[in-house]
Amino acid sequence: MPTAIPQSWELFPPHSLVIGSGPMARALTLIFDAATLDYPSIMAGPEPGDGGVFSKKPLDELTHVFLVADLKMSASDHLSGFEEVWKWVEKLSPAGDCHQLAFIHVLPSGAPSGFESSLASGMALDFLDPVSNANGVWRSAESLSDLLLVLGKLVPKDLVFFNGRRRADKRRIALAALKMAAISGSASEMIAAATEVRKVFEDNEYDLDLFCSQPCHPTGNRLRTTLRLLVTTGVTQEVTEALRGEIPSLLR
Repeated sequence: MPTAIPQSWELFPPHSLVIGSGPMARALTLIFDAATLDYPSIMAGPEPGDGGVFSKKPLDELTHVFLVADLKMSASDHLSGFEEVWKWVEKLSPAGDCHQLAFIHVLPSGAPSGFESSLASGMALDFLDPVSNANGVWRSAESLSDLLLVLGKLVPKDLVFFNGRRRADKRRIALAALKMAAISGSASEMIAAATEVRKVFEDNEYDLDLFCSQPCHPTGNRLRTTLRLLVTTGVTQEVTEALRGEIPSLLR
């Protein structure tokens, strides 16, 4: 069920938005006088108004989003929150995909060492940087002064910027080719596309989770199995055709 848009956003459009729940999310909401939504709410999408029309006022003034991760959250789950925020902004801001926005990724002190690099990979970025790509990182063990320093460096970007990065990303290109081959290509084209996907993800095949539909990790496991089946010597026509209908549903 879509999430009802708070009426207060129409009267007082928020400048900052906190995505998450728990003590850290509540503290940031109070410190920065921010609006707040938990992850299930942001993932459900906004509820349209009368006649299925969205008001373009609620997020017109939004400039900063705090994405608060917890220890149970994978990088792919966190990335889903990032992508859903943009869907809200496209619907609830008059600027749409040209709306300028910056993100602060709030990570627990126990977050895995590769969490940040996985996030950057999912966004088709070399690394997260507040200046060059509008993505700052703050860990909960750091001081509030450190967080303010990150905030001061942020240079907002629009969705056009991020989409441009994604279109040039060799991994997204390979996955798009695989999806197209599954929809309308021959068996040999599917196998060639699967081989290319395995090649571009050979350094870290678990990054496939970042590009899979929810639930990301189980779906990623199924995709990895599917790819192995397709590139196995002697794969039958029956197996190839059985996998054809499944592949598109596995990808975001």
